[in-house]
Amino acid sequence: MYKLSKDYEQLYSLILDKKKPICFIDDADKRGKHICWIERTKYGIEWTRNGGDFGCVSEKYINECGGEKKAFINLCQEFDCEWVQP
Repeated sequence: MYKLSKDYEQLYSLILDKKKPICFIDDADKRGKHICWIERTKYGIEWTRNGGDFGCVSEKYINECGGEKKAFINLCQEFDCEWVQP
C-alpha cells in the first residue's frame, strides 16, 4: 500500500529538488481520480497524465496569487491532489 499525503509544502520542495512525484488528482467532474506526475518544465510546474498536460502553474496565475509556491498550493487544493510519498 502506498502512503498518500496532502503536505503540499513538502511536495513543492520535492519538485524544486527536480523530483517527479506521482499523484492522484480529481477529474473535471469530481467523479474519480487520475494518476499523474508533477514536474518543473520550461513552462513551469506541470501535472502530466496519459501523455498530456493536466494543469500548469502559469506565470499569470503566479502573479495573481502573489508567488509560485502559493499558486502551486492553491492548484493542489483545487485538484484535491494526493501524492505518493517516497
